[in-house]
Amino acid sequence: MNPTPSLATIYLIILAVFILGFLVNWYRNRTTMAAYKRIGFRAAIIFVIFELLLLAITRSQFFIEVNVLVVVATLGVGILRVWAVVNNGIFFSNQLGIRSFPLLAPRLGLSAVPAETPVVIPAAVVVEDSGPEPLLAATTPAYASEAPTVSVLATAPEASVPLVPPSIPWPRYWLTIAGLALAAVAYSAVLFLIAHPQIGLFARDLVSSDVQVLTPLTLVIILEFAFVEELIFRLGIQNYLGTKLINKRYGYAGAIVLTAVLWTLGHVGSLDPDWVKLAQVFPLGLALGWLYRKYGIESTILVHGLFNVVGALVLPPLYLG
Repeated sequence: MNPTPSLATIYLIILAVFILGFLVNWYRNRTTMAAYKRIGFRAAIIFVIFELLLLAITRSQFFIEVNVLVVVATLGVGILRVWAVVNNGIFFSNQLGIRSFPLLAPRLGLSAVPAETPVVIPAAVVVEDSGPEPLLAATTPAYASEAPTVSVLATAPEASVPLVPPSIPWPRYWLTIAGLALAAVAYSAVLFLIAHPQIGLFARDLVSSDVQVLTPLTLVIILEFAFVEELIFRLGIQNYLGTKLINKRYGYAGAIVLTAVLWTLGHVGSLDPDWVKLAQVFPLGLALGWLYRKYGIESTILVHGLFNVVGALVLPPLYLG
């Protein structure tokens, strides 16, 4: 029996639960999250640009096969999803004292911590929100014992333990991004040379036979994947889990591992045998989780995008030959 369909179903259900939870939390904390709307709006615009590029590239057959209303509805759902994930990701990152958008936020004027605001935290852990991005002094929030949904007052704790440096060392920043992406490609190449995988049935249904060439269509697709996946997993899910695990033994590291596991699960069916793809992307998921904590979401999007582009140029002959 092929386990791929059941694993894919589990993955989609888990992802849907997270997105629904983000939408509910966005509504409950809409006053606090209003400070992040400009970042969420720009992320949604980038998503729309990717979708419009896909429409422009595939327009000849796309509008024949799909009703325009369906396209508009799908685009609207995607915008709402991206916006909700970004707002929640910033919200939970602030609770953890991690700057989520250290590059973008200052350019949008989000450098001041707002006045104390009542916020509502769902689920089991009560945490504090320390304001919009980026944090001027990252803090370690005070966590209460497990309790049902309650309203709390967002205040800054006395102790201050920065999780990221107040400024970014640019040479190291760019070297880390390039080095991590290229190392992931090199590791993938060695793994594929050893395991000799073939493209999986699921992936074969989604791509054409010319994927050995980086076409405009495949370029847009893999860059959009990098952008959206990083927002959902590293920005949204990882930091939500971080607020739930911060008092546990392994703390934020546990959130990184669990997020990497879920992200890896989403790649089931891409290669045959499945274990090769899982062995390829799980270590990258761990690295991206660490990178988010160190440099924020822009760095993980850049690494993921660069890995996808270079990998699309180098790796296909190793599993399509």
